Amino acid sequence: MKPLQHLPILASVLSFTLLSWVLAQNTYGQVNRYWVALNTDQDASPVITDAKGFVGFKFSDGFNRLIYTVNVHNIDNITGVYMYLKNDTQANAPILDLLKKHKESNREKDRWSDLTKDGQLTGTINLSGVTKEHLTGAVKGESMKDVHKFMIENQLYIVVYTKDYPNGELRGDSFVGMDDVFHDADEFNW
Repeated sequence: MKPLQHLPILASVLSFTLLSWVLAQNTYGQVNRYWVALNTDQDASPVITDAKGFVGFKFSDGFNRLIYTVNVHNIDNITGVYMYLKNDTQANAPILDLLKKHKESNREKDRWSDLTKDGQLTGTINLSGVTKEHLTGAVKGESMKDVHKFMIENQLYIVVYTKDYPNGELRGDSFVGMDDVFHDADEFNW
């Protein structure tokens, strides 16, 4: 009978361990997805535009791949969308070209953009995936875990360049964690 008296304690310890693991898994699932709003409020120079947008990011479970989508509204003549590292010592070179199609999606249609009556672009302009091999500038050779670290430490920003605003029409630097509403890594041709 004595060996059974420790059974409730063992069951409690196992239950606590299982609950902790489940909570850690749920927390982990929350911190590998981010979005950043793109607007003119974060720009130091005066930009008069109705344009806005957002970029969504999702790191793979092992943090070795990054999927992103670039979405804009009421903008035209985009010449580039780049991610930068703040306080870059390498002449402020982009670390990632977000307009480039690095990896193709398995989905038939991965761009959902249209032109408005005024000729403005609205919708998803790029959906792609990257690995550390696609990183450039100050983070070339770094891991995607490093990019994640920079993201949560508010060390990154994004700029959307257009013909009308060659110094940037939209900017964003506040990366916010989000729920699982994003594409999975298995939806890309790696």
